[in-house]
Amino acid sequence: MENQGDITLLNDVDALSTNYTIKVKIVSLWRKKIRGNERETHRIDMILMDEMGTKIQAFCLHKLFPKFERHLNVDECLIIKQPSLAANTASFKIVPNNQKLSFYYHMFVEKCSKWEGPQYVFNFVDFDDVVTHRIKEGTTVDFIGYTVVCYKIEDTNKKDGSKGKRLNLKLQDLEDVQIDLTLWDDYAKDMYSYMVSKNREAHVVVAVHFGAVKTYKGKWGISNYFDASRLFINDNFDEMLSFKEKFLSKLAASTESSSHAGSYMMCSVEDEFLNNDVFSQIAYLGSIIEPKKVVIVGTIVAIVSDKMGYYDGCNHCKSKLEQKFETYDKEKGTSDVRDEKVYQCSNKDCQGKEFFPLSSFKYQFGFKIQPVR
Repeated sequence: MENQGDITLLNDVDALSTNYTIKVKIVSLWRKKIRGNERETHRIDMILMDEMGTKIQAFCLHKLFPKFERHLNVDECLIIKQPSLAANTASFKIVPNNQKLSFYYHMFVEKCSKWEGPQYVFNFVDFDDVVTHRIKEGTTVDFIGYTVVCYKIEDTNKKDGSKGKRLNLKLQDLEDVQIDLTLWDDYAKDMYSYMVSKNREAHVVVAVHFGAVKTYKGKWGISNYFDASRLFINDNFDEMLSFKEKFLSKLAASTESSSHAGSYMMCSVEDEFLNNDVFSQIAYLGSIIEPKKVVIVGTIVAIVSDKMGYYDGCNHCKSKLEQKFETYDKEKGTSDVRDEKVYQCSNKDCQGKEFFPLSSFKYQFGFKIQPVR
């Protein structure tokens, strides 16, 4: 039976007292495993939010699981009476709160069905602030973007000798700024499973709550922050629906929209040419008006061996990328060429920005073709 009484907001709590009641929602939850035993949980960590959007980190040790664990579920609303607070002395704080809440035996917890606060409170970062180093590495951030490219999931070796998963993506925001996103382990598996699903939406928007700014080989990007992050893929909350509507409207109005059939998946050669395309009869090729991919089945009778078989393709329109050289002035009136590679697209109609090469293959064959039956 719910009995809320007087509710104290998180901004007004007093660490020297337990004589108050708070009403919070669990907006993130993850389990810390016992070292060397992945089947046993040492504690449950959470991020709680009150109806004003203020957040605080919390935890419950395994010895109290019989009393509280049934209440601890993500997005659950709770009434907590006589909570115990202490200073959050961690060098890195997931949320900007100098206090943390711990579950102890004499604390009272019950579920609450009436929540009058926001569903989520995001503070989405501008991609330009990340790539221009205006945000410190390791900072906790929320971010949202359109999935331009998703690469194939990779196996990784962790420092403790265990195996993990890594997935690299490229996101784009409403200002056309692109950034690298790296997802790890379960986040990588969930995202990759969605991207390779045959029933997925063509245009994919992702948001991460409690992500992190990171660098890799000197390049700035974003990632999930261990297990504290929450990953949303084409969800239906207001911020994501609004972002997707604005992005697709902008995409439809651009001159390059015909080349953006959707979020691109860099997959295996087998998937690219055999599983993800529809076979077409040879007689129908001349009637194709709109750009599309087709698969032609035939017997190779000759290969032109004096032509280059690959080229650096544009990540926006797949045309050839050309490397350009930038000069800069040195002391004493001399000039030199920058070492950093800079690319430009050979397609004058390409509206893309921040070009990077994708290896594309082009061979000339002599074919003996028979229609697919």
